[in-house]
Amino acid sequence: MATILVIDDNAGVRGLVQDALEALGHVAIPFADGVSAISWLQAPGNVPDLALLDRNLVGMSGAETAEALEIHAPGVPILFMTGEPPPGGSNSAMLIKPFGLAELDAAIGQVLIEDPSDVVDRDGPSRTLDPAVRAERARILRLLHDDFSQRLTGMRLVADLVENGVLDPRAAMDRIAPQLTAAVRSLRSLMDELSDRK
Repeated sequence: MATILVIDDNAGVRGLVQDALEALGHVAIPFADGVSAISWLQAPGNVPDLALLDRNLVGMSGAETAEALEIHAPGVPILFMTGEPPPGGSNSAMLIKPFGLAELDAAIGQVLIEDPSDVVDRDGPSRTLDPAVRAERARILRLLHDDFSQRLTGMRLVADLVENGVLDPRAAMDRIAPQLTAAVRSLRSLMDELSDRK
């Protein structure tokens, strides 16, 4: 679908976003900082369709990186990832953390104008993904999103209980650890199923 820069100094978030983008059919090019991303852009032929950018980068800030992107890749849309609500009157596209696959997919769709039936094969000519395969992949991605949304909600509640003194940290870990183990197991199963449908 699209070549997307992922610029986030948190390795865990960056890796998960990369995996999510690839699961959605995009080509993700990850960078830990704005300087590395701008360096990549300066090489001939390196032009992304979209930049997915952490708003609070360490070192070269998200705003500074966005300004540099506008210089070195004019016209490439920027979608900020942030844990803070956008300021009033902001015209920047924002994706509020934490987000799931559905939110990520919807935000990209709003920023990019493209035919969703066309999938670009970067190693060859354009091809159209079989509608039955696309529907099955969408079903699996919905299951993945729903599963993680439920588990994240549970973990948020446990964190709130600790913060309010209802649970002690050790009890909280006892509650969260099985959730994390189950989440990894579920992710592996669904990603294996997704790979089989490609």
